[in-house]
This record gives sequence, C-alpha cells and structure tokens, in this order.
Amino acid sequence: MEVALGIVQGITEFLPVSSSGHLVLLEEVFGYNPPGVGLEVVLHLATALAVAVFFWRRLKGIYLSRYGLLVILGLLPAGLAGALLKDFFEAAFSNLLAVGLSFLLTSFVLLGTKFLKPKGKPINWKIALFVGLAQVLALLPGVSRSGITIAVGLALGLAPEEAFLFSFAMLLPAVLGAAVLEAKDIASVGNPLGLSLGFLASFGFGLGSLWLLRHAVVSRWFWAFGLYTLVLAGISLALAL
Repeated sequence: MEVALGIVQGITEFLPVSSSGHLVLLEEVFGYNPPGVGLEVVLHLATALAVAVFFWRRLKGIYLSRYGLLVILGLLPAGLAGALLKDFFEAAFSNLLAVGLSFLLTSFVLLGTKFLKPKGKPINWKIALFVGLAQVLALLPGVSRSGITIAVGLALGLAPEEAFLFSFAMLLPAVLGAAVLEAKDIASVGNPLGLSLGFLASFGFGLGSLWLLRHAVVSRWFWAFGLYTLVLAGISLALAL
C-alpha cells in the first residue's frame, strides 16, 4: 500500500492533474481511506527531495538572491488565504460538485495554454504576485497548483522554462514548512520498511514527473493534460448530480 501511495504521490503532486482532486475521487469511488498524517509527511518529504535534486544546481541562485524575494511574494497570497479561509477550503473536500467544477477550471486553464505564444519576459514582482494569487485557487481540490501557476506565468509572458522554475521554486519551501510542522507524526507510522519503500517510490516517480512536466511545458504540449482533467471533471460532476 505504501508503495502504491508513493507512486500516486510522485505522479500527481507535480503533473498538472491535482493530487487533492484525485484523493477526493478515490474516497468517493473506491471508499479509499487516506493514510495517517505520518505517511503523508514522509511522502511529501520525498517529493520535496525530488524538487531539490531536480533543481540542485540552481537552488543557491533561486533562494539567496532577489529571486528568493519574489518567491516569498508569490507564497504570501495562498498562505494568507489558507489561514483566513481554512474552513471554506476544507469544506470543498467533501463537495463533489466543487471538485468537478475545480477540475473543469483546471481543464480550461490548461487547454487555453495551447493558444499562448511565449514572450520570454523576465520574472518581476507583478508577475510573481499574480502567479501567487492564482495559487490561491489551488487550495481547492481539483485545481492543479502546478497547472494554474505555470499557465498564469505563461499568460503573463514568462518563458516556458521560467514559468516552470518559478512554480516549483514556490513549492519547495511550502512543502518543507508543512512537513516540519507535522514531523512529529512520522513516529506514528508502524511499518518502517513500507515507509522506506513508499518514500523511494514517491521520490523516483516525482523525479520522473518533473522531467515529463518540464518537457511538456518547454515543448508546448502542456495543454494536453487538460484533456485528462476534463475527463475527471465529467466523472466528478456525474457523481455529484
């Protein structure tokens, strides 16, 4: 079970298909019970490590420079919204109609990138803020964080590589911060071997997903993921109605 969850985490955490939306659908269709917080923390740490390894040569330039200030600016809107509107966003996890509409939004956003022409603008505080505001929507299950942040970055004129980089530069500190806050729960996981295998699966598939997503963004077929989320939107709405 831990390995399977690690694979799902590694794939859906990075690809623009919404890991939270998948979780809600799995609960509804298969009666899936989420693992304890301890396992979730370990799997999130594995995907955080995958991001760190993938961007290893650029980490110093990302966080120990002006770029790091732009990352902080991009993180602020979602952090504030998550704190102030926590009950609202949590309620969406038990509302299949909201999940279906969120998947639909993700689909339209992704499919819309097919018609964008990259302009190659450098990242600045205005773009960082707008990308951060878009990330607020990703607090809803069904809205892909990587999908909406990369798409908005592209729409605002960022080069594909820059949009991809900034999206995941915002992800790493957020995931690490959340994992540190919940690290005490790791001790509650009773199967060290399963935990280790789940970590390795999440890390390995996370690296593969990052490579695939970067290739999709740079090669301009990023929009195609919208077809998959459109199917998920249809399933969610059918179950809700």
